[in-house]
Amino acid sequence: MTVANESQDTLDHDPKLGHSTLSLASYLLFVRRYLVIVNPVSGQGKGLPTFREKVHPILMEAGVKVELLVTERPGHARSMVSSSNLSEIDGIITVGGDGLLYEVVNGLRCRDDSDRISNIPLGIIATGSGNGLARSVAEYSKEDADYLKNPVLSTTLAAARGKVVPVNLMEVELDGRKIYSFLSVGWGLLADIDVESEVLRAIGESRFTIWSFLRLAKLRHYKAQLSYIPCERVSRDELNGTSRTSLRERDPVFIDGEFISVYSTCQSYIGSDLIFAPKAQPGDGLIHLTYMTKDAGRASATQFLLGIDKGAHLSVSGVSYVTVKEFTIRCAGGINGTITIDGERVTGEEIKIKISPRPLHVFAL
Repeated sequence: MTVANESQDTLDHDPKLGHSTLSLASYLLFVRRYLVIVNPVSGQGKGLPTFREKVHPILMEAGVKVELLVTERPGHARSMVSSSNLSEIDGIITVGGDGLLYEVVNGLRCRDDSDRISNIPLGIIATGSGNGLARSVAEYSKEDADYLKNPVLSTTLAAARGKVVPVNLMEVELDGRKIYSFLSVGWGLLADIDVESEVLRAIGESRFTIWSFLRLAKLRHYKAQLSYIPCERVSRDELNGTSRTSLRERDPVFIDGEFISVYSTCQSYIGSDLIFAPKAQPGDGLIHLTYMTKDAGRASATQFLLGIDKGAHLSVSGVSYVTVKEFTIRCAGGINGTITIDGERVTGEEIKIKISPRPLHVFAL
């Protein structure tokens, strides 16, 4: 493990106070310390140069002291954040894709002191493939235009500014194990594309488009039971004048059959250009679930994939969309096909997903 201190000794502006400081001594009272974790192979191998040349100078100008961790292997980030003393860390920044953030989130949540440590704000410097959460947070903050012009600059400025927003986080129970998902849980078509396209990772996000056509050419379907509890937000008028919105549950739904795809998210975007749940809001407490049974066929599956970048996939014939409190996929003997949690492949006989009562805290502009 390589951890280095990257700090600046002098500054003449305090971003927290919004005015010039009177002295270095007074400024030091407000110094923030960030752990920055860089995946050197993300972003076509440009993760570390991106940090050195574009991210670190801005953090220095904002008066942030940086401890740098350059990952050396898969699982390195999770191992580090799950076991290190983070009591003096004010934020954790990942420079990479969604996979690196997945390690950090699950590393924090598995700690004995996770109730406290998991409140550390997280920042996502978008350099890898995926970047669904970074794009979602930009949309929630009405900063889409700036993000699309320069994702690295936009996400770096968010971390430097230090403003935090809570966003949904899903708890996944998989054969007795607990895993956390900040973005998506999928099974079938989209999950197959996500995992199998890894062989094209070097070309970036276009790998998903290429593999979509390959997978549609030989469409698969998988047998299992899908069950879910429909849930919707209810306005105060519907709740007889109460002051806040709430969630209203419906009767559970059970579907036994063959599925082309089951895919869920707790954010609006699942990739930088894939708007999967246009109505999703930060902290809305809802899982946005879609599914297609075998009867939908190849034509609907094709229209489904073609419509995701515009959010038009939800109106495709044969595609079911519902907001839920929780859902479960089960199959005795093991769920066939690919299951992914934030793009990471898992296996099991039963997977249950619900919204965590403890949200994720993310830096946003």
